[in-house]
Amino acid sequence: MLLIVTLGYPKRDHLKQHTWNKYNRCGLQIINWETGATVKEAAYRSPDDRIAPNGSIQFGAGSLYQQNFYVPSRTEILVYSLPELNRQKIYSHPTFNDIHHVTVRNDLIYICNTGLEIIQIMNLQEDLLAEHNVGISNTWERFSRHIDYRLVPTTKPHEIHANFIFFLEEELWCTRFLPGDAVCLTATHPKIDLKIGSGGPHDGLVRGDFIYFTLTDGYIVIVNKHNYKVEEVVDLNKISNYKVLLGWCRGIEVIGSRAYVGFSALRSSIYREYGLWIKHGKKPLYSRVAEYDLNTKTLIKELPIAQDTGAAIFTIRCLSLT
Repeated sequence: MLLIVTLGYPKRDHLKQHTWNKYNRCGLQIINWETGATVKEAAYRSPDDRIAPNGSIQFGAGSLYQQNFYVPSRTEILVYSLPELNRQKIYSHPTFNDIHHVTVRNDLIYICNTGLEIIQIMNLQEDLLAEHNVGISNTWERFSRHIDYRLVPTTKPHEIHANFIFFLEEELWCTRFLPGDAVCLTATHPKIDLKIGSGGPHDGLVRGDFIYFTLTDGYIVIVNKHNYKVEEVVDLNKISNYKVLLGWCRGIEVIGSRAYVGFSALRSSIYREYGLWIKHGKKPLYSRVAEYDLNTKTLIKELPIAQDTGAAIFTIRCLSLT
């Protein structure tokens, strides 16, 4: 089984950086899950005219579409052929800021523009066709239309911090980190309440009759997509049984009863790392993808990803699902 993983590689001095400028290189890896071998990889850096000085450069959450992989840097959308990982095209626009996720449906690109708190819709010819405001206030009352936001390092503080786009039938939904929910943007449906634990929701993966949400503090929340009710909360901290925090939990793939979850090494503070060492006698866990059996609630396997760099992990997708 082949998995594709999207990455952000941290700067040498990332412990001194703010959360919005920790990374200086994007990465893609195709991994043979059974052997652990990296089958193919690609790296990318945004050009200076499409990124703020000292701005963060990383790949966010991408998606498979017609034998291509669409993935955002913070200010661009890149298209790679599969399985070769040849770069086919780059989309960019002055409104792009802190893009967290892109997905493609019926030849339309749906863009989670976290910086401007909007979901944008673009065609394959690079025309912006529509947008949905996901913040509390109107985007264009908060932000000027006359600024190139690719050159703005951050628009924080965010009102809601949208993370991930998904569809239920024809309706467009997105996860919102700060309110701790998922909301429908194209119809009137109840929001999905994901306020569990101390972390916020990140990915929302639709598989069969269920939506599998990750919470950043190490939970999977399984929601019935027909009635929006939480069916089960899976505590990966309890299953994994480590004495330290699992890491920043984002990407998920689900195949049958197996969930493949990405954890990014905690590198936000040198003092946090020191405190974990003193309290528990060990350093924080490395960046990795972990395989869990959701039926037996067991950890099956873990595979280190870019272990020597402490890379951030975003998307995990099985290439055989294309």
